Amino acid sequence: MKIGMVFPAVEYGGQEKNLVLLSNELYKKNYDLEILSYGNKNFTTANINPNIKRINLELNSIKFVIINLIITLITSGMLKIYLKSSLKMVGYLISNKYNTLICFQAGGLISFLKILTMSKTKIITRESTSPISMTRIQKSAFFYSLRINLKKFFYNLSDLIIANSKGSKNEINNILNKDKAIQINNICDFSNTQIISATKFDPIFKSPTKKIITVGRLNATKRVDILLKATKKILDTHNVDLIIVGEGPEKLKLKKLAKDLTISERVHFIGFSDETHNWIANSDLYVSASIVEGSPNSIIESVCLGTPVVAADCNFGPKEILDNGKIGILVPINNTSKMIKSINNILDNEKLRKELSKLSKKQKSNYSADKISELYIREISKLNEIN
Repeated sequence: MKIGMVFPAVEYGGQEKNLVLLSNELYKKNYDLEILSYGNKNFTTANINPNIKRINLELNSIKFVIINLIITLITSGMLKIYLKSSLKMVGYLISNKYNTLICFQAGGLISFLKILTMSKTKIITRESTSPISMTRIQKSAFFYSLRINLKKFFYNLSDLIIANSKGSKNEINNILNKDKAIQINNICDFSNTQIISATKFDPIFKSPTKKIITVGRLNATKRVDILLKATKKILDTHNVDLIIVGEGPEKLKLKKLAKDLTISERVHFIGFSDETHNWIANSDLYVSASIVEGSPNSIIESVCLGTPVVAADCNFGPKEILDNGKIGILVPINNTSKMIKSINNILDNEKLRKELSKLSKKQKSNYSADKISELYIREISKLNEIN
């Protein structure tokens, strides 16, 4: 059985990390698989087993010059990459090169191409966020309705949809009015990872301040501005540093806000890091103010590493990961005052911090690479039993 892991527009983050971790585990279990992506951009959040073959979906053949030029002229960003990748994917689908394609991106497009080519390849679309919450960001009722209907159309074309949260799974099944989506957790497994002690890892940890950390792409939906405003108030009563790990379009704006709040010296923009586990493990508290999530890796990693969590109660991941607030603190979204109160509460209560840390670590087995890969294997096998 041959498996293709589809990730055209390689970008660092949770999807990339999960693709690499799942690929490595499936390869370890002797599955024949390849990773398909556009261009030769390296994966950076985790190391791919060097024996796993990567397929470049970039097609520079003279026969496709005009098509490539048209795509370049009329599209941009990820859509451009998806469409250019599809030229090569058509050939793979026609030849049925893969028994199963697991699409971490562009699942709808690949499913559509499968129908056009009448391929026998099974298509699994992986959904990593709340489809309705992301669509609601659209301010226009027309575009909201359009996107929901497009999602419904493309979801129907996939053989299976795997969501990484129960809430997202339920949303998808409600959109489709049938049970086509299932839920499988992200992988988070530090069983073979050595955590570097705080003072040896980074000079930031040499100061006696409490370390508050957040990790993720710096875009508007992450609401890192709330964390900056909260830090300003928390500094009135606590000696803290805010560590921000990640890159994104809001970075300069957030740096300016930190300066305007006169807290620049207490806010550390780390940028991208492939050692998020060390940053999180050595911090006193993980915080998230995100208004839209699927099942955020950074919160899962915090739970597995035993770092207490305060998170905005957005749909759906944080609530599920934190067991409805039993192993972490949930606050209403877009609520700076509740965020401040909850952070202060944990900083003031060492007993609570230790209790949350203890409860969190008990959840590690839910995210083990062995367990999650077996769930994928089961679903792949079931699909390929169907002729």
